Amino acid sequence: MEFPNDIKKILAVKLRSMGDTVLFTSSLQLLRTQFPRAEIHAVVTSTWAPLLEHHPAVDRVWPYHRHEHRPARARALAGLAFKLRQENFDAVVNAHASPSSALLSFASGARRRAIHFHGPHDRNRFSNVLIPGKGLIKPALQRDIDTVTALSGRDAPPPAPTLALIETELEWARQWIGERLVGGPVLVVSAGASRPTKMWGIDRFAEVASLWTQRTHGHVILCTALGETPASELPVTWPDHTHFLHGASVRKLASVLSLAQVWLGNDSGPKHLAVALGIPTVTIMGPEDPFEWHPYSQDRNPYFFVSDLACRNSAEPGNPPWCGIPICTIEQHKCMRSIESAPVAERCVRFVTEVGP
Repeated sequence: MEFPNDIKKILAVKLRSMGDTVLFTSSLQLLRTQFPRAEIHAVVTSTWAPLLEHHPAVDRVWPYHRHEHRPARARALAGLAFKLRQENFDAVVNAHASPSSALLSFASGARRRAIHFHGPHDRNRFSNVLIPGKGLIKPALQRDIDTVTALSGRDAPPPAPTLALIETELEWARQWIGERLVGGPVLVVSAGASRPTKMWGIDRFAEVASLWTQRTHGHVILCTALGETPASELPVTWPDHTHFLHGASVRKLASVLSLAQVWLGNDSGPKHLAVALGIPTVTIMGPEDPFEWHPYSQDRNPYFFVSDLACRNSAEPGNPPWCGIPICTIEQHKCMRSIESAPVAERCVRFVTEVGP
């Protein structure tokens, strides 16, 4: 099937979290490949809009600030919709639709609309093209790519997510690291997550940090975000050669991460950030099955996951098991507490001690 040749301007929408925004770069790259002459605009949550700065697949980024109060949110959506409508888009893709983002996509005025609600029982409201595989549980990358396939009419494997850093950002990171670290490989640790049940124990991260510095004679950088307790203030003992980066902008975090040898953390946004930067990752996964949210190779991006736990019972029959509770009290968080620090540290160390062919 030939690509539609009348699509000259495309709007791509995904109003989600950090990790979702990084994953979105895969769809944006495929849009660029399949519509190389089209002008591509992206609407993403304002907090994560900097992730798309300098990206070669995007011509313009439209940040959307989600207000807490409904009247303010409605005004913001209406104002953005008015501005987007003036752009005269030929097509819109919405990779992970919500009622508000779907309405925004429709209000853009694009005549061809690929709007994907992921829920198996939700209809794809305002979409006027067929999204392939609607209702099937798929890895997150493939699920997003389905909207591009619906628009172009041609299947293609999802490209790996990517970010684009510029030299001044890399120079800042080199200076930040150079002022603190001397010699040895760097392990970056991100101990946060979107909810407590997705967090491995901070004591386990500290144990891995100690084993890493002993085995590699390297360094550890503990990264925490604004709103999180700074790692230096957590009630654990960190080894020598541990350094703390707290509250950095997402692009400064990315620039430091790009110079690391390995990333370790929970299933969270920084994991996807590390993958997009080409950094080997080791992920601790607990309540959610890796099938959907870890669409990466085990060779370069391994994970630790305790399977076959009956307490992961939030999924509908036939879907990968997961648990949606915010805090685990009955099972004592055994999905993650069962994962010991020694094998995790060993897997991190292997990335810098193995000799390739």
